[in-house]
Amino acid sequence: MGEVGALRLWSYRVLFLAAVLGLVLVLLLPLGVDAGRLPGPDVILAFTLAWAMRRADHLPIVLLAAAMLAVDFLLMRPPGLMAALTVVAVEVIRRREYQWRDLPLPVEWLIGGAIIAAVSVANAVVLALFFVPQASLGQILIRMIFTAAIYPVAALAVRYVFGVTRMPADGEPGGRT
Repeated sequence: MGEVGALRLWSYRVLFLAAVLGLVLVLLLPLGVDAGRLPGPDVILAFTLAWAMRRADHLPIVLLAAAMLAVDFLLMRPPGLMAALTVVAVEVIRRREYQWRDLPLPVEWLIGGAIIAAVSVANAVVLALFFVPQASLGQILIRMIFTAAIYPVAALAVRYVFGVTRMPADGEPGGRT
């Protein structure tokens, strides 16, 4: 039984890595997006937060940090900043997991949107503190709103496409005892 549980846990971890890699590859495709258009959402952040809200135990810190650092390098963002902010956001979710276990999707969406807003603001502030060129405030806000808007889609994809269910409550089969 223990071997089956460990194999299943590692299969979800590999599935997460494969999904993030797939999202990065789609983002790197030359789709002819011209300058002057609205910024797109941070799909990887929404996907990662939705996965963490379902099962934070599938995302160990080392795996998450390595994956997000690789995303930073591949998307040519400042290395480590979004990785660190994403790790902090997932740790906030992990610490509150027992309280947020049975939330309906609209409430989870509000919490996810608040975390996305906090990550976006922290990212913009750190970049501004170090005088790193970045998008205008309006574009940052639009990206934050779009990311929060696609959170329910990411949550539904994590649940129904990838089959990641919420952690069982204490005392339930498969839950902590």
